[in-house]
Amino acid sequence: MEGMDKNVNPDKVLEELTEQVRKVCEKQKVKRLTTSWRDNFDDRQLREIEFCRIYRNDFGHGTDGHILRILVAELSMLLDNKDPMVKE
Repeated sequence: MEGMDKNVNPDKVLEELTEQVRKVCEKQKVKRLTTSWRDNFDDRQLREIEFCRIYRNDFGHGTDGHILRILVAELSMLLDNKDPMVKE
């Protein structure tokens, strides 16, 4: 991923994020995620995720929050690739 530290293991990051999501779901008593990962976000959050994707594809010039925006975009695209409910 562009702009990521070369020493970062993406599989380890995904594993850690999955564990964090599991803990949050457990704490909030979420029995399962809905049919699509996008169903777990409100419109405002989905617009922010989409902005991160636009930023990654069209800008990505190192503004404040650069790494976070790139990470959100990459993770959302990974989720889309695994989600049979999402059709681009």
